[in-house]
Amino acid sequence: MPRPLVFSILLLLLPGMAAEVAGQADATPPAIVLGTFEDDYGALYEITDTTWTHGSSRYRIEAWHPDERFLLLTSERDSAGSDPVREWLRIDWVLFDRTGETPEGPESWAWGYCMAVWTATSAAEARGVPTSDRDAPRVGCGDGFPFTRMQPIERFIEK
Repeated sequence: MPRPLVFSILLLLLPGMAAEVAGQADATPPAIVLGTFEDDYGALYEITDTTWTHGSSRYRIEAWHPDERFLLLTSERDSAGSDPVREWLRIDWVLFDRTGETPEGPESWAWGYCMAVWTATSAAEARGVPTSDRDAPRVGCGDGFPFTRMQPIERFIEK
């Protein structure tokens, strides 16, 4: 097979192969988790379908799993060697109902997230982490920590 043809075929297959590694099937993220947010600690976020930005940290979103309510991200950090270390993260989220009611009582937040793992070495490892307890958002984020609650930033801007 001629090299240009092999190269062209690989270019067509690589995006699908990367999505398969992350376990993604071209999933669309729910609109409620996209946009500009402030969390219950006062930190700001910008979340798009491809990036998660929290302060000065920017992560690449590799796969959305809206039916299972989690996403997989990657980050790179400096290492002792010359090559950066690529780490996989998994974020689980919980949606609060329209009245702001959670299983544990009234809330004024739209949704919450839990960083279930932030130092996985592969998509498979990040995906295999046990799911956070969405039925107990005040203590369900590993070792008794709460989900970080999120509210669209527009809520805090007076019109």
